[in-house]
Amino acid sequence: MRSFLSILGHSSERKRCPDQPERKVPVVALAGNPNTGKSTVFNALTGLRQHTGNWPGKTVGLASGPLRISGSTIVVVDLPGTYSLLAASEEERIARDFICSGTASAIVVVVDATCLERNLNLVLQVLEITDSVILCVNLVDEARRKGIHVDKAVLSRELGVPVVLTAARSGEGLDQLKNAILHSVNRGESAAAKRSALTRVKEAMSP
Repeated sequence: MRSFLSILGHSSERKRCPDQPERKVPVVALAGNPNTGKSTVFNALTGLRQHTGNWPGKTVGLASGPLRISGSTIVVVDLPGTYSLLAASEEERIARDFICSGTASAIVVVVDATCLERNLNLVLQVLEITDSVILCVNLVDEARRKGIHVDKAVLSRELGVPVVLTAARSGEGLDQLKNAILHSVNRGESAAAKRSALTRVKEAMSP
């Protein structure tokens, strides 16, 4: 089966963002299928009031707001709700282009705990673009009411990314999500600084 990136005409190897000038304020993007509670997660992280609703394609533009944690400020961008990054619609094109641009230090993919399998297609597509991914399994309160158990340890091991269980409307798991975002951003900035330093050393050693 052809990979997502091969369909787009890219190498099947994971695309990593090229070295870029340091950003004073890191950016984290929220991606996810419609109706996963993604905009509710955005509101909870930023304290803003991005309009939420229960219809596909609700988030058509790019809302952004600040996440302030441990003395740091991180810009959170709420991408349009989309089932795929294959750009069959305007929402999918906007989300795909933003993720592929390398603007975000990390991508938080928000999925619905009550229909996790259906949501994983988007997760796998995002992982083909970047490995700086956090999986936010939202609506775990609804999943519990339906007798659905999500094993975050197994998910994290199989996907190779941090997994956080949340119920954004009640605030459950949000502190853990904020800490996961901060850790991912700090790790990415540290790696970028090391790459930049290595480049400068190589340039200094060049004849």
